[in-house]
Order: sequence, then C-alpha cells, then structure tokens
Amino acid sequence: MLYVNVGQSPSAWSLLRRALILRPDDRYVLRAAARFFMHIGAPDEAEHFLKASSATLSDPWLRSALFAVQAASGTAASGWRKAKSLLGEAKFSPRDLSELAVQMGSMEYEAGSRKQAIRMLRQGAMSPTENAIAQIGWVARHKADFKQADLHVDISLSEEASAYTTYEESNWKDVIEHCADWRKIEPFSVRPAILPTFIGCVSMEALEEAATVGAHGLLANPRNKTLLSNLAAVRALQERFDDARHLIGRAFASLGDDDDDIVVTATSGLIDFRERKFDAGIKHYMDAIEKARQAKNIDLAFRAICFLAREVARVDHEQGRILLDKIDTHFESVTKRGFAIPKDIAVIREQIADGVRIGTGRAQALASIKSFN
Repeated sequence: MLYVNVGQSPSAWSLLRRALILRPDDRYVLRAAARFFMHIGAPDEAEHFLKASSATLSDPWLRSALFAVQAASGTAASGWRKAKSLLGEAKFSPRDLSELAVQMGSMEYEAGSRKQAIRMLRQGAMSPTENAIAQIGWVARHKADFKQADLHVDISLSEEASAYTTYEESNWKDVIEHCADWRKIEPFSVRPAILPTFIGCVSMEALEEAATVGAHGLLANPRNKTLLSNLAAVRALQERFDDARHLIGRAFASLGDDDDDIVVTATSGLIDFRERKFDAGIKHYMDAIEKARQAKNIDLAFRAICFLAREVARVDHEQGRILLDKIDTHFESVTKRGFAIPKDIAVIREQIADGVRIGTGRAQALASIKSFN
C-alpha cells in the first residue's frame, strides 16, 4: 500500500495481485485489496474479491468491509441474515464485531429502522475500533434524531471523528491538526486532505497548515478535482497566485461530475478576485451560479453566492451590503421552514458582515477627513 500513498497505483496492483493469489482468504490482504479498489474507483472489483473468498461468510471484519463497499457503491447488501447471526456469536470479541455492528447499524438507519439501528450501534460502541467511532460520528452528523453521546463513545480515539467535532466547535486549527493525524492513519484517502483545505477556504485561517495536508493528499490523489480546487483556493488566499493558477488548471483538466465543475469555476472566480481581476471574477462566479441553478442544485448555487458576496464585500461595501441583505432574507426563509444553516455558510455570512462593517467604517472615516478641508 506504500505505492498507493505516492500515487503509483499500477505498482500497488502488481503486488496486491500476487498477494491475492498467494493468500486469497487472508483478512488483511482482502481488506487492503478492497480499500485499494475503492481508492481507484473500482468498487465492483472490491466486491468481487470479497465475495470470492469463503472467509467473508464467517469473518465479521471481512463482512463489514463487503457491506461498506456495497453501501458506498449503492448496491444491495448480500448475506444480511448470515451477517446478523455473526453479531450473536460468542466466539467473537466485542472488538471483532465492532465494525460490522456499526456498519449494519448505519445501513439500518438509512433504511428507516431506527430502533434496530440503535441496538447495533450500541453493540459496536462496546469496544470500538477507530473506523467504528468514525462511522458513529458520521451517523450523528447525518441523523438529527441520533446523538453519539448517548453511546458514551470516546471521540478522541478517532482522528476523523475528532476533526468533525472540532469543526462544529469552529476550532479551525484543531480541525486541521486532527486531519493531519487522520491522514497518517489513512494516507491514501482523499478525505483527510479535502476537509482541511475546505476549512482553509471557509475560515481563511491556518492556511499553510491546510495547504501542507492538502499537498500530501495530492500524492495519492493527483487528479482529484475537489482537492485540486480547494488547494488552489487556499493558495490564492495566501496570494501564491502562480501555484493557484497551476492547481486550478489541473482541476479543470481532471475528470469529475457536474458539481465538481461548478466548484472549480467558482474557485476560478476567487482567484480572479484575489488578483484584483474583478470583472473576470464576477463572470466566473456568475457562471458557476447559473450552472448550479440549471442543475437544480440550489445549495451549491447559494454557496457560490455567499463566496461571491465575501469577495465583493472586501472591495465594495455597498454592494456587499446588498448581497448580505439577500443572504439574510434567504436565511430567514430557510429557518422558518425548520432547516438549519450549514456551518460553513454561517461562518461566511459573518465574514461578509465584517467586510461590510469595515468598509462602512473606512468610508465614514474618509468622509470625516474630507470635511476638514
């Protein structure tokens, strides 16, 4: 897997293929192979090798890996009844069953079986692995009626879960530190690199630390459109424009879905604004907003509007105030319907307000000075 960490997937597959021939039922080999195939975007291959091994039927570690692959790829879970029986087998320790119980609990939650899901999550929390704690944290972030504190799980045992917890607390530097440690555990995963670079884009703090983690993530994920775009934005905020332009060029050249293209276009607008190319910046942001609206992705369109407003407020407080009023009107409408404002959007809204206040104060001070003449 060291080859994967530095982006040499063909060499990694050559060695993994030999390992699968020599040890086709080995737990470590199969789980490593599954992670490799998920990393390169081949979930069918991951599922194939796990299903081909008879060990997967009776090993809770392998069964949890199979369910994770099937959940990520959107395929139906196979062998559910047998897997459920494994949770009751006394020969397995609570730690052996932890990841399977939590994975099945997450899937039960998705299927609407809350009572059964809580029972399984509670079992998985008895002696949880780092992966299990991270998965419990994921459920807590996505299910409003579930609180991980109810399971008495020590979040500090998972760098991933700790990163998201400190994110909710707006402890930006701590988030990035946890992501750096998370990356050491999962060096070829792109997620520990995407989160800190996103934090850098939003908070505009700890930019060098965020860029360092992001650059490490690019070693194993050199064509990840989201990471390239995020890192380009961070470099632009640092006024390292040559780096930003190089990264955004790579992002445009990389494959991704329509949402990724929208984000990359918006990031181009951010780079333009920071280079004081305001007309080009507005055009890129408006293009991104229009693409998002055509795709009926209202959330992404609104995010682009907020990022645009932050840039505008830095250079024109009057226009910033107009955009801020529109954002606040949208906030009021959303909250009346019972929806929560995403953390990143709330942070950017405050930055826009700060930009407007600073710009207004500067204008008033200049007006006072002119009155002395």
